[in-house]
Parts: sequence; structure tokens; C-alpha cells
Amino acid sequence: DAAAPPDAPAPAGPPPVLLGLATALAAAVPLVAVVAGPSAWRARSRRRRLAAADAGGAEAAGAAWDELLAESADRGAPAVASDTVRMAADRMTRAHGLDAPVRKALDTVVGIVEESWYGGVDPAPGVLSRWLRTVSDALRAVPAPLHRRLFPASVIGMRRRSREDQNTDDPAMTDRG
Repeated sequence: DAAAPPDAPAPAGPPPVLLGLATALAAAVPLVAVVAGPSAWRARSRRRRLAAADAGGAEAAGAAWDELLAESADRGAPAVASDTVRMAADRMTRAHGLDAPVRKALDTVVGIVEESWYGGVDPAPGVLSRWLRTVSDALRAVPAPLHRRLFPASVIGMRRRSREDQNTDDPAMTDRG
């Protein structure tokens, strides 16, 4: 074996520091996706539900109610499949200590949801907006531990709840995601 002459070009390829950086980045991307994914999905679902509720129509009441159930679950009070809308509202009020003005807004949302689901009267655009945001903002003000902010129960528990509820015909019990 002859040694390379001193003026020979260096071997081709990236420097070892760049290889190490690229390897670390390649390992970090899936980790970031796992950690940020559920909270990003929850934010997307929230925006979609609020927009559907604001738009009014056949999907508005369900979107509004699903959003409130998700907010409540994310703060440690998951929905009980056998609860009526009013029972779930009572559970939310107790679990999160909602005050009288927020409970009044929640009762208004409940009335609109019941009217839509059981009376066939869908809300007009904007009817749910103020009431829904009042309750949603109050629920979002309830502190949630870091693990619940990173991995919201409404996202992580979605598959399990959906399988449990899919055997019912009651629109109040289905998961509209």
C-alpha cells in the first residue's frame, strides 16, 4: 500500500459534522411529528368545528356540541356515552366550575342543539357563534396539564369513543369527529 501523496484531493463526501447533524435532524423529525401532531390535529379540528358552527345549517349544532365535548374532555371531563345533552352540560358545569353567565351560554347552546337534532330546526349562520365562543373560551381557561396539551384526550381517545358510540342511532351519541 502506497500512501496518498500530500497534495492529493480529500475524499469526496460531506464532512463528519454535517453527517452527524443530518442524522440528528432525521431522528428529530419523527419525534417532533409525534409530539406536535395531536395538538396540531386538535387545533385543526377546533377551527373546523367553530367554522361549521358559525356557518349555520344542518351541521352547525353537531359541530358546536362536538367542540364543547372535546374542550371538556381535554380538561379531564370526558363525555359519558349515555348522557343526554343536558346531562353532559350539567357534568361540564360541575367538572369545570362554570359560572352563571357561562352556564347561561351553555344552556343556550344546548337549546339550539336540541332544537336542531330533535326538532329539525337548524341554526341560521352566526346564531351559535357568541354562545359557543363564550363556553369554549371558559373551558379553554381551565388549566390543563402539559401532557393533555400535547396529547389532547379528544384526539387520543377519539378512536375508542368512536367505536363505543357507533352502535347507536341517537345523534346526540355519535362522534362527528
